[in-house]
Amino acid sequence: MITKFRLLVVGLAVVALAIAAAACGDDDNGNGDDVSAQLDTIQASLDQLVESSQRGHVLATMTTIRTEGLHEIDGAAQKASEMQAGWDGALTRMGQAVGGTDWPDELSADAADWHMKLVAAEEAISSGDLSATKTAIAEAHGAWHLFEPAAYQFAAGDEVTGESDHDPAEHADGEETDDDMDMGDGEETNGDMDMDGGGDDSAE
Repeated sequence: MITKFRLLVVGLAVVALAIAAAACGDDDNGNGDDVSAQLDTIQASLDQLVESSQRGHVLATMTTIRTEGLHEIDGAAQKASEMQAGWDGALTRMGQAVGGTDWPDELSADAADWHMKLVAAEEAISSGDLSATKTAIAEAHGAWHLFEPAAYQFAAGDEVTGESDHDPAEHADGEETDDDMDMGDGEETNGDMDMDGGGDDSAE
């Protein structure tokens, strides 16, 4: 996706190239090589700026998914006997975040697949079909865990391999895994119990 920021950067690059081309055309002193070197420096700086912006955008999106609680929503949905308030809004926001992110080329295909699963989950919730909702949310959740190693690698400026010791299949039943508990103390919060719908966990 081409963002306004990218368009601005491209515009600045075009202006810089035009100025440099004019300078080369008027150059009678053999300074063409100096201008070319300056252009290379400008281009390298622009490329670095674009990549830095993308990294920040990717990190912000991945943080949004955790903040909106995709894992908790999936866990609650798998145990729910009826639809719960708040699922639709959260899935809408997550879908908007993923769909609006300027993903780099190496992540764009998987990001598009994940986005489709988030949209499918939102549509299932809107339909009121609990069984379809459970399936769709579980698929969106699994796609997230398949995608996040590569996303965090890109955000950190590391080589994007997508390799991780995490097994998304462990989330099939909505239970918490060691990877999720590493994000905090592993204890259930009031927000988790509210989404469970019955509060049974608090009584165990």
